[in-house]
Amino acid sequence: MRPTNFFAILFSLYPAISLAGFEYITITDNSKISISKQCPGNTETLSLHKGGITITPKIGPDYKLPLDEFPEKAELILGRSSLSSNCTLAVEYAKNDVNESYSLLIYSKESKKFIPSQISTITNPDFPEGRILSSYRDSALLHNDTLCFSEHLNDYFLCERREQFHSNLERIETCDEQLCSAPDIVKAGSQNRVSGIITSKKTFFYNKTGKEELLKRKGYLIKGDKIHLHGYLQTRDNLYYNVSFSGKKTVAGWINSNDINIDE
Repeated sequence: MRPTNFFAILFSLYPAISLAGFEYITITDNSKISISKQCPGNTETLSLHKGGITITPKIGPDYKLPLDEFPEKAELILGRSSLSSNCTLAVEYAKNDVNESYSLLIYSKESKKFIPSQISTITNPDFPEGRILSSYRDSALLHNDTLCFSEHLNDYFLCERREQFHSNLERIETCDEQLCSAPDIVKAGSQNRVSGIITSKKTFFYNKTGKEELLKRKGYLIKGDKIHLHGYLQTRDNLYYNVSFSGKKTVAGWINSNDINIDE
């Protein structure tokens, strides 16, 4: 996340603050910067003129970035991760008391231009170990996305998605360049899968038939059965977990959370 409080004061006094290979930069109208400092090997300059951000190559015509206009100044993040040979540019487009959102662009070696990333936006970004962390709060949910760079795609892709819906629990998905794994419920900030014990005499499985619609099945679990949690669903009335139970065979379905004691 971008520095605040004391660091925000420093940010206002100096034109750039470094952060793990990236720099926060403020560019004002009719000013320009060289990209080569943050991205060695790139010889372009970046300027703000009449509300638009223009890139001027050493050879070839200027071009404008496909972004909204900025009346007086633009807030940028510019740099190159330790795991990528491509220059990365993020341009702030929205800000409130909670979130700072940026448009994400990648330098394409083929077109020799900055182009929009397939990950169009990042929020409250951080840049650890060659990755980008994007986090934001949506109502009661805290979302934490990890972006990894692919030399094959010449772009970032979502390699981990976390959704914290409880103080100690997160729904997690891990992805490669093409597919994501089946989700799991884990302890917050860890990879530790969460299990639970059925506490009621009998609890029935449900099938999910719509966004918040569940259909009761004939199958059920009994008190003492141990389950693993894979997903959650908050309906108007109750919280349900998608669980799996391994007996003579593995069965899965949705169970009312009131019938589960979770090992937290």
